[in-house]
Amino acid sequence: MARGSSGAQLAAELGAGGHTVSHVSADLGSLASVRSAAGRIRDRLDRGDLPPLCGFVGNAGMQYTNALPGADPVPGPER
Repeated sequence: MARGSSGAQLAAELGAGGHTVSHVSADLGSLASVRSAAGRIRDRLDRGDLPPLCGFVGNAGMQYTNALPGADPVPGPER
């Protein structure tokens, strides 16, 4: 799964070595989008368009910002 056009670009780069590579786009910030992408992958597996999955690697990032005025930017014990 990939966001935006990054998946198509990466699939093209990885596929240049003769490997079969595909991607499914998803907005990882939307549970509905992730579920839809998972459904598309399941459908492709059921049709035999993809070989059986032996593993899945997921990577997610998080950015924490405290937008409260005057808040301590590094929460924790008093200094």
